[in-house]
Amino acid sequence: MQKSVAVFNDISGLGRCSLSAVMPVISALGVHVCPIPTAVLTNQTGYESYYIRDCAENIPHYSEEWKKINFEPDGIYTGFFSSAEEIDGAEKFISDFRQKDTLVLVDPVMADHGKIYDALSPALCERIKALALKANVITPNLTEFSIISGTDYQKIIDMQRSPDYLDYIYETGKKLLNDTLCTIIVTGIPMPADAGKTLKICNLVISGNTSFCIENTAFGSYYSGTGDIFSAIICGCLVQGCGIKKAVEIAVEFISKAIASSSKNGVPGNAGVEFEQHLGVLTDFYRKEIYKNGYE
Repeated sequence: MQKSVAVFNDISGLGRCSLSAVMPVISALGVHVCPIPTAVLTNQTGYESYYIRDCAENIPHYSEEWKKINFEPDGIYTGFFSSAEEIDGAEKFISDFRQKDTLVLVDPVMADHGKIYDALSPALCERIKALALKANVITPNLTEFSIISGTDYQKIIDMQRSPDYLDYIYETGKKLLNDTLCTIIVTGIPMPADAGKTLKICNLVISGNTSFCIENTAFGSYYSGTGDIFSAIICGCLVQGCGIKKAVEIAVEFISKAIASSSKNGVPGNAGVEFEQHLGVLTDFYRKEIYKNGYE
C-alpha cells in the first residue's frame, strides 16, 4: 500500500513554504500527504505585513474522524505552529496515532540567523523544543539547534575557524539524543572559506556515535521555505525506507538546483524558490530508487 504522512503545518497564500511546498515535494516521492493546517496566512511571515488565523480548534476533529476510519499514518511531520493550543492538538494526535514503526519528524520552526521569528514568543519556542525532543528525527537550522540545545548561537558562530567547530556541534547534539530521538540534522551550518574558495554550507547529521556532513554551495541568496522543503524530502525518503545519508543527499541536490535557478531568475527571497521545475529530480529518484528497489 502507498505510504502516508500526516503533516502539521501552516498554509500561506503567498510564499512557497509550509504546506504549499511540502505537499508537492512529499507527493513527488510517492507518499500520500495528509495535511492538518495549524494556521492560515495571507502570506508567509517573512513579509512585512501578513494576516494569520489560528486553526487550533480544528485539529481535534482530524483525530476524531481519522480514528473512525482506522487511519494509520506511516509518518507524522510537524512544522510551523503559531500557538500553544496548536501544539496541544499535535501532541494529542501523535499520542493517538503513533505506533512502534511510525516516523515522527519535527521541523522546529522557530528562528533563523540568531533571531526568533516575530510571530513566535520564547514561551512558544519552549513548547516546540519539548515537542522536538519527543520526535525520532529533527531538522533544526543552526539557530533552532542553539535554542533546543541551550547553547549560545553567537558562540557557535565565533567558532567557525576553530578545528573543533563541527565537533562542538556534534558533541552538543549528541547529548540531546534519547530513547526516542535518534537523529538530528542541523541544516545551514556556514563553513569558513579561504581566499578564492567557494563558501560552503554544511548539513550535519548526528546519529548515535556517528556523524557526517553533506555540503552544498552557498549561493549568497536567502529564500524562505527551503527548510520546509529539506524536511519534507527527508520525511518522504525515510518513510519510503531510504537511508538517512541518501535522503540528505537528494534533499541537498534538489534544493541546490532550486536555489541556483531562482537566483539566476531574480526571484525575491520572500517568494521562496521556484522548486516546481525541479520536481522531476524527486520523481526520477522515486521511480529509479524507491519503487524499483521496493524499500520497506
